[in-house]
Amino acid sequence: MKLWKELKKALLELEKWNNKIIINKIKNIIFKKLKIKKRKKSDCMKKMFLTSSFGYVEKLFKNFLENDLGLENKLKGKTVALIPTAALVENIDIHIKIAMEIYESLGMSITLLELTEVSETKAKDLINDSDILHISGGNTFFLMQEIQKKNLSDFIVKKVENGLIYVGESAGSAIMSPDIEYVSECDDKAFAPELKNTKGLNLLPFYPVPHYQSEPYKESCDRLVQKYKDKLHLVPFNNIQAITVEGDDYNLVTLQKI
Repeated sequence: MKLWKELKKALLELEKWNNKIIINKIKNIIFKKLKIKKRKKSDCMKKMFLTSSFGYVEKLFKNFLENDLGLENKLKGKTVALIPTAALVENIDIHIKIAMEIYESLGMSITLLELTEVSETKAKDLINDSDILHISGGNTFFLMQEIQKKNLSDFIVKKVENGLIYVGESAGSAIMSPDIEYVSECDDKAFAPELKNTKGLNLLPFYPVPHYQSEPYKESCDRLVQKYKDKLHLVPFNNIQAITVEGDDYNLVTLQKI
């Protein structure tokens, strides 16, 4: 088990090369030498789609659902729990409306789950009844504060680990990191005076940097990268990119311009 953890760590370092052919060849050699059976995609429990701006990558999202997860034409009538809480302190909701339109185009029903307005029990019930959990963007610290207040951290982790499809947008992507302190270069922690700690949900072994090289966040993201590039395993991605997760496999995908 210790050896496998070390190998996984080494593979994550290799992924910085951004050369899938070389990485996959090395993976195959390791699996063969150690006689490790690779899991089929259908056996992978963790299914995540992480974005900077969900509306920009609608096509990538639908490709992920249809080609990666095999859910083509299987989402009609299903339910998505959409948590817009992070946007409360920023007074911006256009991205929430866009997300709702995308899910409606898939024939899904939408449950808006505003964490500041429901009890812990109600929040957990609504997530339990959903097929997709979508946490949208805004202030990362305020979002995590409200997740903590409703005792949802471990609950969300277990649900995603057991197969609930997770979609993160901006702050909703950042909270999946081991710790959210790094986003203080972009988000104001003062909006979360009741935040107990900066622990993330730790469903990723790296730190997503949404909106990289994308206005109006270019300067703040540049500061973040410069400050932490030698300290943390950062994965910067822009508004037309997404990080897809299936089990322990992570890929950075880019929308192809026509």
